[in-house]
Amino acid sequence: MAADSSKFGTNVTINISPINNIDYIITNSYLNKNIANKFKKFNTKIILAED
Repeated sequence: MAADSSKFGTNVTINISPINNIDYIITNSYLNKNIANKFKKFNTKIILAED
């Protein structure tokens, strides 16, 4: 999944995939520690995109 950091921690009206099906997150900024820990529980790799 690729998403800028403003998309995390917000409510959405659609569900694309269960969180445990996401292998990688590519984002532009570090995620909030609580959000990052939720993904890490499912062995999701978090990648910080650089300019």
